Amino acid sequence: MKVMLILTKPLTLTYAFLCFFFWSTDNNVLKQGKPLNGYKKATILKPMDVATLKKIGKHHNQATINDVVLGLVSVSMKEYMKALGDQSKSINLLIPYSLRQIPKTAEEHRLCNDFSCLCFSLAICDSFEESVGRVKKQTRAMKKSVYPYGVTALTEFIAAMPGIVGQLVMMWCVSKASLLMSNVPGPKGGMVYGGSKCIGFIALAPGLGDLAFGITALSMGDNLYMAIQADTSIIDNPKQIRAIIERNYDELSTLVKDNWIYFLE
Repeated sequence: MKVMLILTKPLTLTYAFLCFFFWSTDNNVLKQGKPLNGYKKATILKPMDVATLKKIGKHHNQATINDVVLGLVSVSMKEYMKALGDQSKSINLLIPYSLRQIPKTAEEHRLCNDFSCLCFSLAICDSFEESVGRVKKQTRAMKKSVYPYGVTALTEFIAAMPGIVGQLVMMWCVSKASLLMSNVPGPKGGMVYGGSKCIGFIALAPGLGDLAFGITALSMGDNLYMAIQADTSIIDNPKQIRAIIERNYDELSTLVKDNWIYFLE
């Protein structure tokens, strides 16, 4: 498998570069061209129950938790942007991902930076049903493509460039997106740090270039924790987005509570 990846790397790199090159730059209320002011606001969402997220996915054609989270972001950003007069049908996301296999034992675990960012155009829809359906179709197709391997090869190629050249190329790629979205599974058995049991687990997405808006989702134990951070020149009050996501989650949770079966119209 590794030999095949090495032999095909030039082809996958070229493919990923062409995808980047023809990936259209976002033009929406989040990308207004205003300079960042460097002042960030962050907010933490209430914990979401992992079992409930799985039920929501099950009742939406066996969608994964990742599909459900992206579906929630899709329908929530649609409502937020629509309220500001923006009728965009999609937003560009950068999604960090890793090609490393999950180690089965502690001895197999290795610390390495074998990861990159996928360019992902997320359809933003008025209904969760449409959002999660389109996300599921898109993510399944991406898992079967060579695109992730090509992006990794392209990232390695950019990293090998002289400092300023590599930075300019990376900033060009980043400038096309509106949102950095990270969804990572954390320790299922919880976490103990310094002798104390952690009661929550969050991350705030750092800014890169003019991309200073991020949403993160991290699971730990029975809960999934989401957080939002943005430069105030882009989003003055991230609590508005938090409220929309939480309301959409609560509505979906009510539908699957106590294993109720509901039918989509």
